[in-house]
Order: sequence, then C-alpha cells, then structure tokens
Amino acid sequence: MITVWESLKHRKGKVWQGETKTRQSRRRFNALPIAIEALRAHRARQAAEQLSAGDLWTGTGHVFTTTTGTPIEPASLRRAFRALIKTAGIPDKQPTEECPEPGQWHPNEIRHSAGSYMDAMGVPPKRVASILGHKGTRTTETVYIHGQEIIDMTGDEFEAYGNQLVTSRPKELATDGEKTF
Repeated sequence: MITVWESLKHRKGKVWQGETKTRQSRRRFNALPIAIEALRAHRARQAAEQLSAGDLWTGTGHVFTTTTGTPIEPASLRRAFRALIKTAGIPDKQPTEECPEPGQWHPNEIRHSAGSYMDAMGVPPKRVASILGHKGTRTTETVYIHGQEIIDMTGDEFEAYGNQLVTSRPKELATDGEKTF
C-alpha cells in the first residue's frame, strides 16, 4: 500500500514539504509487484547511502532524496530524467497542434502517458481521475487523456527491456550527488 499525504513545494530555489494540491491528491493505493520490488531495492540503496553519509545525512523521511537525505531539487530531477530519456534512445518531443514547439520531455508527462494508457485500456475516466488524484473527470479528460495511439508494451520484447531498466542504472545519470530514477 502506498500513501500520498503531502508533497514537496518549490519556489525561488526553496523546497519545503506541504499539503497536496487538492484533498483528492491525498490517497492510498496498491502498487504493482514490480513497483514494490523497485521501492524495496531503493530503500536498501538509501540505507547504504545513509550509512555512507554518516553525520551528513538529513533524515527527512522522504522516499526519494539526494545521497545525503535532502530533497531532490526540481531542476536536478529534470536533468536526470532527461538524461534517462536520452540514454533510452527516446527522441525529443515533436511539434503537434497543441504544442507547436519541439522540446524536451518533462517528468510530469509520465502522468499524462499513464492517463492516456489507462483510457486506451478501457479504464473508466472516473477511475483514472481517482488514480491520478483528481477531484473529478474534467481535468483528467481534458488535460491528461490525449486519445493518441498507444504502443502495446505488454509483449516479451518490452518485458525484457523493462527488466534491463530494473537491474541496471546508467552511471552517467548521476548529477550533483543526487540519486537517479
């Protein structure tokens, strides 16, 4: 069971812990076994980092932190995410009607992909909204569900690729002493 109760906020270079954007964003959900396995492995890595950091460790209780326990700065997360995208061989975003400028991928776009994928799989919009932490279906349907062609990633070739991602992390993704995910 995963619980989302608070979120990190950032403004003008400062990061702090606070309320989620909406009440619906505070939620509990069951995760897939692969996610639980990844989180357990991450917890073991984080425990080793805590031992290594010694007195430099800052105990925030956050799941994802730097190697010294502090919150990950949003800009560092974006850099690490984009490096991961590049390493995976995913091309930059191409211009569309909604977004005429090509550009780089942003971590929040994973939520959009998840919403679109769930919609394509036949998950009712109300359930998709609940999973994404939305109050109702309006934002989910107008912002998060894009109705684009969905690539079927359930085949053996994708499972093999996914297993590679779970068991290895490119070293070039490390930035500013922070963890990469």
